Amino acid sequence: MRKLGLALLVAALTASPVAAGVSYVWEWNPEACGGTSFETCISGGLQVVDNKIVVTIGNIGPGTITGVGLWSLPDNPLLLLPDSASTDLDGGWNNGGTNDINGVVPDNRTRYAIGTTNGINDGLAPNPDLPGNVATFTFYFDSETNMAFAADIGVGIHSQGVGSCSTKLYLKNVDEQLSVENPDAPGDIRDCGVSVSEPGSLALLATGLAGMAFIGRRRRSDAEFVDENDDAVI
Repeated sequence: MRKLGLALLVAALTASPVAAGVSYVWEWNPEACGGTSFETCISGGLQVVDNKIVVTIGNIGPGTITGVGLWSLPDNPLLLLPDSASTDLDGGWNNGGTNDINGVVPDNRTRYAIGTTNGINDGLAPNPDLPGNVATFTFYFDSETNMAFAADIGVGIHSQGVGSCSTKLYLKNVDEQLSVENPDAPGDIRDCGVSVSEPGSLALLATGLAGMAFIGRRRRSDAEFVDENDDAVI
């Protein structure tokens, strides 16, 4: 009995503590990828902390994230839309820009986003190394709001700066499993006006550079060096 009690005490002391006020946690790690124009990838997660929904986004690229929002919010705008939103990025973000995550998600009444004022100039830049450049986005709800609805909502991002295209990625937690609502970006990155070098072109470029280096070495080895009196120097 004493051993059982000691084991329970050790388990209690070593268990991961749950932060005060956190009632729901959902993560998408190491990454979630998809899009509407080109494929983009993010890492991150969502927490409900008291009457706030805090979304953490790591931008894996290739574009710059200029909008982050919630979608599939309950259709009750008088109570269940956020009062405001903020980010820990430097200034240049606006509240309530539902168009920042428009597209394949429900109508304006069921989404709320925060977006940049000056496009990619204020956005979350990409980083190909996990977890990418990371920022948090906090959505504040009325203190009377029952936050139980948070388990049914989705997260959306708007990414741009890849040629002439922008794209949107939508995530949801379905039966404790990550669901990417638009996993297959329909376009090729070249459709955005981005030049992509073909393998054959790269091989020809490498061959040409090697040839130029060889010719340069031959010329140096065949060159005759003279002193100031035009006498050959050996």
